[in-house]
Amino acid sequence: MTGKQVQIVLDQAGITVNRYIVPFETFSPMLTSGVRIGTAAATRGFGHEEMGKIAGWIKRFAAHIGGEAEIGKVRAESTELCEEKLLYPGL
Repeated sequence: MTGKQVQIVLDQAGITVNRYIVPFETFSPMLTSGVRIGTAAATRGFGHEEMGKIAGWIKRFAAHIGGEAEIGKVRAESTELCEEKLLYPGL
């Protein structure tokens, strides 16, 4: 898969990554062969436990590429976690 494909599918699962150019890239900058996983979620109070969950979801996704059911499960779990850690509670 290209970085762009991974970015699109993970976004469907509620996980945001960016396609990323890696050293000695063979794909065009619009496709790339890598992704960059940011830590912006840490600003909403995610700690080691929550970041571990996110890593586990990415691992589950990688094992079930193309599995719509798994994407739906991961999206439901990621949505639940985000609802527990609201950016602006009460709004």
